[in-house]
Amino acid sequence: MVSAQMLKSLGVNSIAQYLSCLLLHILSKANYSMLENNPRLKNILIASLIVIAALGMRIAYVVGTDVDLPIRADARSYVNYAQNLVNHGTFSKETSKNPTPDSFWSPGYPAFLATNIYLFGIKHLYPTTQFLQALLGALASVMVFVIGLFFLPRWAATLAGLLTACSPHLISLGSYLLTETLFAFTLLSFLLLYIIAIRTEKSCYFASSGAVAGVSYLVNPVIFFAPFIMAGLFFIKKIHHRPSLIAKKKQLIVIFLLAFMTPWTLWTVRCCLNVPVTSDSATNRALVNLIVGAHHDFYEIWRADPRDPTNPVEVDKRRVNSSWSKFLNILGRRIVDNPWHYTKWYFYEKPKLLWSWDILTGQGDVYVYPVITSWFQTSLFASGLHFVMKSIHWWLLFLGFLGGLFLHRFWHSEQGEVIITLYAVTVYVSAVYVILQSEARYSIPLRPAMYLCASFGLWQVGCAARNWLNNFREKMPQRVIQ
Repeated sequence: MVSAQMLKSLGVNSIAQYLSCLLLHILSKANYSMLENNPRLKNILIASLIVIAALGMRIAYVVGTDVDLPIRADARSYVNYAQNLVNHGTFSKETSKNPTPDSFWSPGYPAFLATNIYLFGIKHLYPTTQFLQALLGALASVMVFVIGLFFLPRWAATLAGLLTACSPHLISLGSYLLTETLFAFTLLSFLLLYIIAIRTEKSCYFASSGAVAGVSYLVNPVIFFAPFIMAGLFFIKKIHHRPSLIAKKKQLIVIFLLAFMTPWTLWTVRCCLNVPVTSDSATNRALVNLIVGAHHDFYEIWRADPRDPTNPVEVDKRRVNSSWSKFLNILGRRIVDNPWHYTKWYFYEKPKLLWSWDILTGQGDVYVYPVITSWFQTSLFASGLHFVMKSIHWWLLFLGFLGGLFLHRFWHSEQGEVIITLYAVTVYVSAVYVILQSEARYSIPLRPAMYLCASFGLWQVGCAARNWLNNFREKMPQRVIQ
């Protein structure tokens, strides 16, 4: 109960109550006739309701949930990095007095934790990080609504924002000292700034989107090639009147991205040159993920015993001894020997695993680490919310897939680049995880984009159904006469 008590001492419980009262007050004071004649005011009201509801639910979850040993496994490594940054000025997850630098994890999230330690102290790291992540999650929800307004009708944009606000995965991940909440926020910030840059054609927004892409890269390097893919899509589409000018401005994205990437790349090289090859590094981490992702039985064996030395993944780790060429040769021979198995594994089972509901490298359901009590279990509203979101999860994915079938309709429209960019980034990041390690936890930062795609799919299916019905009605009298 430590975390709940500390949060209550910080006044977080009072904040939740205040947000509930504020939400009811806004609803009671809304002048619907005024809103009907003022679309901008209506958007502001909807955005306010989404952010208040999202923040209220996240704070309610934090206060009503107790995580068993929250600083463990990956979270422990992130905290070690943060403490070493503050206490020793070096990036390392060792706990020694003279820690050896490494580059196994990306520096973005440890720097976020280090800032919290510096400002609030290690004693308040967990509760203050939970509160800040609740705030980031609420802002992410309203950003989804704003992004949706660029290419969706208001009701569909509102739906996407509410789905993001109510997502049990996005709510629960905010209570862990893990990267997903921060990565979801930076990824959405990058997409929003990029969309604004395309619409306004202003250099400052292109530069800002590049800077945020750089920050997002430092949180999770999986985003690295996204700006290049988006630039490639632009050159293919050329829907703007001045493509050459916009293309030059788009170079600002790459320039600012490289500005953030280069120091970390140099640090990684420095670590590789000054520490043993087998020590922790980003390259070793990627190889480990590739090894894990090649075995369909990893999760079943891991959940039975995370330290089982006979797990095929552990056997391969010892066999290849951090050598990419050795493992790629082994994997190549296995694919040649059993091509159908690996085709099914990489093109069907792994994508399904990535976007599944249950977090497998963790407690399960929406929990990474075990919980003693959960808001989703003790609150009737929260348990109902969990049930509804779980029930419609695969339907939302299906709608998002259907939406992709309608992209050709928007290829030459002003909305086209926004929609295609959204799909391209979602597919690209998913493909990286499918190649490496597919785990439902890794798709959680992509859930907001998926909700936008699902809302787009629902809108387009509705339009198609309405058009078909209208055509059917027009032809019906002629058939009756004949």
